[in-house]
Amino acid sequence: MFHGRFLAISMMIVLLQAGIAHSQAPYTYPFTENFESGGLNDNWAPATSEGIAQLSTDQANSGSRSVFLERTQSAHSYTDPAILAAVDGIPQTGKIEVNASIYPVTLDGSNFIHVLALGGNTGNAYSCVTVAIATGSFQLEAFNFDQGFWNGGSGIVIETDQWYHIKVVVDQDADIYSVFLTVGNGSEVLVIQNGTLGAKFGSPDNNHIMSFPFVPGNSYYVDDVSVKAFTGDTPPTPTPTPMPVTLDFPACEDFETDPGPAGVFQLLGHTSGVAEWSTDQARSGTRSIHLRKDSGNSDVPRLQVNLSNAPQTGSIEVEFDTYFVTTATNFIQFGHFGNKQTQITDGYKIMTLGINPGAEFQANDGVAWLDPIGGPISPALDMWTHHRLVFDQINKLWSYWQTVDGQQELQLYDQELTADNAIAVGDEAFPWFSSIPFGSGADYYLDNFCIHVAGAGTPTPTPTPGPNAVEYWELLE
Repeated sequence: MFHGRFLAISMMIVLLQAGIAHSQAPYTYPFTENFESGGLNDNWAPATSEGIAQLSTDQANSGSRSVFLERTQSAHSYTDPAILAAVDGIPQTGKIEVNASIYPVTLDGSNFIHVLALGGNTGNAYSCVTVAIATGSFQLEAFNFDQGFWNGGSGIVIETDQWYHIKVVVDQDADIYSVFLTVGNGSEVLVIQNGTLGAKFGSPDNNHIMSFPFVPGNSYYVDDVSVKAFTGDTPPTPTPTPMPVTLDFPACEDFETDPGPAGVFQLLGHTSGVAEWSTDQARSGTRSIHLRKDSGNSDVPRLQVNLSNAPQTGSIEVEFDTYFVTTATNFIQFGHFGNKQTQITDGYKIMTLGINPGAEFQANDGVAWLDPIGGPISPALDMWTHHRLVFDQINKLWSYWQTVDGQQELQLYDQELTADNAIAVGDEAFPWFSSIPFGSGADYYLDNFCIHVAGAGTPTPTPTPGPNAVEYWELLE
């Protein structure tokens, strides 16, 4: 069954499905549920024959408990796994807000993830409005029967291992809704404005709230659900602690302070490996970022940072250090400029430094993986390597130099960006730097990320050459 922007056939089939048996006590408007007491079955009807819908203490947006949802069976389902609750007494006039916090663990990307549905029970879950993480783009969109298409595209890409707060404001008098999104402790952002309700929320047979992952490969936590009167501004006042979203220019980061899953530097994708602040290795100071991929291709561990403050003219320089422990069965994309890991289905943007499955350095120009000047070179393991890139933002040229264990600097690339990827670093559409241990078995540390005007930086001091340096450089010769 096809599920996307044209859902008429699947909707007709779904409407014929039987709903979840709903003998739980309904909530009475207004209410707030943080799942800290009682059982899930007290007010919610969990469906669990094709996946997981259960209370959990593994994650919580507030307190110590939330609800974990995961679809484990093949194909898709609107009804299982799911959580569903009825709400009595919803006013049919005025403005109402519906809130829920979600924490994605795995995101399949092949179909919509229905994180907050307002309307009927199961088969008619779309009757008012459903907010979902969209196929491919991983942005919030919304749908209802009346409009018959997905509305939105917030510009904010939903990532794993991060709490997001969703607020749906329903204007019962005008029969419209707006959706707001808050990332972590950041500012509340209006992402969908004045969409049309399919049915009045709280009208007969339209007084339910529901959440369901829809397809296998999707799992997430839900916490802090509420339905209450909306009394805020339009848009509401931002939360007190704005989350920084871009790196200042010029800037250097030595990772002596834990960046965590939010903020300028983001550590994401912990479920299939490691993306963490570590004291095991450090190029300077005592800490660095540890990145390791254990298995699978979903929810890849990664470090990412938004470089959109970089000047779009002149030449800029990017430097960072790596300490490779092991190579991998697939490419290690240790220096990727352009789009995020969740956007790589669009192809590589700008350029990528990598280590191929044969344990050799290569760079991707958006078309192919290219060997260095002079032929293949293998990475040095168990020693620090300094990477330096210079980008000509006007002429769309880039060059790359490498220094291993304090030896002389070696130029490996001097390239022109390909026509489809002639994009300046920090471009508004593709502003990201990522370091991604994509291949299973990849294990390395990253330290001292710097971006500045070319030639204006102060490179990390090179230490006395280590015991393996001479051997490595003799191999290069």
